Amino acid sequence: MIMNSITPETLGNALADAFSQFAGELTAELEDGLSEIGKNTAKKVRSLSPEKSGKYRRGWKVSKEKYRGSFTVTVHNKQYSLVHLLENGHLNRDGTSRARAVPHVAPAQQDAERQVDELLQNL
Repeated sequence: MIMNSITPETLGNALADAFSQFAGELTAELEDGLSEIGKNTAKKVRSLSPEKSGKYRRGWKVSKEKYRGSFTVTVHNKQYSLVHLLENGHLNRDGTSRARAVPHVAPAQQDAERQVDELLQNL
């Protein structure tokens, strides 16, 4: 748009259009970045996960949801009930000994938080 073609009467509409276009581009860039961070986080959790049968390790998935202007990326496991037990350790069946903790979600989460901070700073 050429600046000379804007009259005082159309200035408000021109500014609103420019801000709307800028917000749309920013939102698209943010969604792409968050999707990529979600994929990287799932890869990292998958590589750090304990492997006994391999089913738990392969169960990590990324889901993206867009609802009423908000965008959510979630990394989750199909065997959700095991995540807390493996991450923090648990009491064994005999009730006298404990299984060791295998931290695999926390390091990936910290890395994802760092990547989100970098993404927001670079926008």
